[in-house]
Amino acid sequence: MDQTVRDLMRRDFIRIEPDEDLASVASLMGMARLRALPVVAQGQLAGMIEHGVLARAALARARGGEGLAAPIGDYVGVVASIGPDASLREAARQMIAAHLPCLPVSSGEGSERRLVGLLTEGDLLRAAYSRA
Repeated sequence: MDQTVRDLMRRDFIRIEPDEDLASVASLMGMARLRALPVVAQGQLAGMIEHGVLARAALARARGGEGLAAPIGDYVGVVASIGPDASLREAARQMIAAHLPCLPVSSGEGSERRLVGLLTEGDLLRAAYSRA
């Protein structure tokens, strides 16, 4: 039987809210050595913030003489998510196509997407090598 996203997804992970500021999110991502974080608004998946987007936003604000107190929600990209019953092959395809280091796992559709897990590149690599 093939494994599904549910078998590998992380249920315990860091998530942020859209009103957190650039400086605190940048600090968190640096300390935890994360390349992307899911953004959750009122329990629903709002999108992802990636390290590259965060760095460019901080640099642009610094060059413009603005502070880093801007809410992260201004820089969140809408991202596809995958359901917990999807195949690992489909999850890998989506991560590669979107150039994401992790993929949010959600239940529900549209504005009702609830974040239930997170699948990372490392999770997929471990699964691939454990079968070999």
